[in-house]
Amino acid sequence: MLLPRLTPAAGKVLVGMVALPVLVLLYIMIVRPGWQPGGSGVRTVRGRIALFVCLAAALVAGVLLFVLASPT
Repeated sequence: MLLPRLTPAAGKVLVGMVALPVLVLLYIMIVRPGWQPGGSGVRTVRGRIALFVCLAAALVAGVLLFVLASPT
């Protein structure tokens, strides 16, 4: 169990609340110009946005799977 001391409903709420700041941080790190770790291979704006969309979709899918698939 991912969150052993919380009720299943509270665990779902917590995972959903954590997903939004993670998405914001991903956006700031990937899409906003100026901050790039080392020499990233994705340098174009379209490439950075595409990378962010892929990571955001994976994160949202994971959260939805956790929230909808786990028993209440």
